[in-house]
Amino acid sequence: MIGTEFHRWVRGHKDMLPLSSSRDFARLIEEDFDFYGSWYKSLREAAETFTEELERVYYCAQSNFTLQYPVLLAALRKDDSEADIMRTLRTVSCYLDILIARRIWNGQAIGYTTMRYAIFQTIRDVRGSDVNELVESLSRRLKSVEETFATNERLRLHGRNKSHIHNLLARLTNFV
Repeated sequence: MIGTEFHRWVRGHKDMLPLSSSRDFARLIEEDFDFYGSWYKSLREAAETFTEELERVYYCAQSNFTLQYPVLLAALRKDDSEADIMRTLRTVSCYLDILIARRIWNGQAIGYTTMRYAIFQTIRDVRGSDVNELVESLSRRLKSVEETFATNERLRLHGRNKSHIHNLLARLTNFV
């Protein structure tokens, strides 16, 4: 519900949210929106222009994976240093990049409708975690995913996966 009907979720979970006074709402707008909005802007810029620090954000964007932003932002903690935030972003974007590449390799869809349940679970799990906890949690998640590169020995090119396969081959070529 939080992903599709956020306003109803907020209404139904007022007691869980720290928004009871005018000061709480002011903090939400002045601090939280500023922090997350600033990082969202940085992530959108990284999605448009290749940078080595956030290369996997760029790669996920090349695959039109728009669900990366809520996962990346959910993993951030306002108290962390910028170095820790960058490590967090690199860790989560690496996880997403591997997940997407595996799904493409195995002919699985990566669209919003197909991925939203798994991604919303990931959002819930990464929220509030430090970098070490993220690495452990996301590693476990990757190990539990059925699709790996080994599960499809015969990669096929067809009309629906042409651009995705092109991107994967370009990345492999660049690596070599």
